[in-house]
Amino acid sequence: MTMWRHFVHGATRPSVAALWGTLGVLLFWAACAACFVRPSVLGGLDPGYFARTDTDDFGHLTGTLFGLHSRPAPPLSLTLVGASATRESVDDERRLASALSTEVGAEVEVVDLTAGALTLWEMIGALDVLPTGSRGVVVLGIGPRTMATGTDRLKELLEAPRLGLDGESLLDEIRRAGLTEPRRTGLWVYDHAQFFLSHVYCFARVFLGPAALLRHRYTGHRAATDVRQGALDERLRDTMQVYFENADENFARLERLISRVRVPGRLEVVLLLAPMNPSRSAGLYDERATSDFKVRLEGLSQKLGVELWALDGEAALGADDFFDSVHLRSADGQRRYTDRLIARLRAPLRSTSAEAFRR
Repeated sequence: MTMWRHFVHGATRPSVAALWGTLGVLLFWAACAACFVRPSVLGGLDPGYFARTDTDDFGHLTGTLFGLHSRPAPPLSLTLVGASATRESVDDERRLASALSTEVGAEVEVVDLTAGALTLWEMIGALDVLPTGSRGVVVLGIGPRTMATGTDRLKELLEAPRLGLDGESLLDEIRRAGLTEPRRTGLWVYDHAQFFLSHVYCFARVFLGPAALLRHRYTGHRAATDVRQGALDERLRDTMQVYFENADENFARLERLISRVRVPGRLEVVLLLAPMNPSRSAGLYDERATSDFKVRLEGLSQKLGVELWALDGEAALGADDFFDSVHLRSADGQRRYTDRLIARLRAPLRSTSAEAFRR
């Protein structure tokens, strides 16, 4: 009781003793948070508790990563990684999981690690959390913009991280980029103080409940207006202007990522070309950059022995299926795309299942 009395007095009657009492209480709770608030403890919570709103991809993604960090690997899984173009192309992850389980003859857990404007570095950080012994397939949704982003973006992410977890692979990439890696002590609250302080709103979720993620932001909407589409296209062109400056380093990063994640016969990696509106692709990307991107991606696929899928044609996606340059708005288009993804995933998932491994 003395401690609490000093705390109240420190807030209402300034004095040396009361001040020390107040500081003692604050330090006590800070020490408790530093010691006991960590991913393995938070992993049991619904990911929605870490999301500000139903469109907070990175808060929700962080909660999902906490869950992966705190539990053993499922028997068989599909891990979907990519930016918003990949997120919007799958109609329903529950239908995807159910259909894959039926096709494979074993329960398949779908792990959604997609987020708007997810960078290659954040993909690396997210996949660092995959449980040891994972079986199944990791699908990497890759578009030209991902491979054009330079280290200036990594500097911004170090100053204002959007994810509350990282791993040795990401720290290695930070060092390779010639940047100073963040100090790590093993105390999550301290090591990720920037993320923790920017997500203090999570405490309100204790009373409000978890935020259900709104996966599809464009489904059923009318196509983007010319003004909005023009602004989006301009940003995309600006990014692609530096493609050739950054492509070598980014493809080397992608190669290292695949080599670290892939365990042949147990955990396979598939490269998935992000969807693109056929009516806007011409002139939107620098033709030389687009050609170079495809050639490099095909070469990397062959070098590492991983599959490269481009499903736009198989799903018969047309301009009417898109909201803008890369995001699907048609529920029917999403269904067709997901159906093709299911058909393609059948063989690699079967080959990595425990039953196939025993055979």
